[in-house]
Amino acid sequence: MENKNPNKPVENRREDGTFGPGNNANPVGRPKGKSLKEFWRARFAEMTDEEKLEFSQKVSSELLFRMAEGNPAQSVEGDPSKPLIVQISETIAKKHNESSSDTGSNS
Repeated sequence: MENKNPNKPVENRREDGTFGPGNNANPVGRPKGKSLKEFWRARFAEMTDEEKLEFSQKVSSELLFRMAEGNPAQSVEGDPSKPLIVQISETIAKKHNESSSDTGSNS
């Protein structure tokens, strides 16, 4: 008989952190068949060079790069407890102060 009340994820974690059977985080699992990525990879592999060029004219150069190379790295160095905008502002202020002291401003 099917469990109508699946376990909560917290109660259903294994020692290694993975979910056990009956987890309600994804009760039906991954859909059967090809993913969209798999579909387009196969379709693109079947295209002639002319079809690939025609396709490439319909999408942005940024998208073409991401299709070929993957998304650029999204990691940010710095203090994860500070908001990114604060880190950027501090970096700009620091560079500004360094450039001001390099010019020998003596007021």
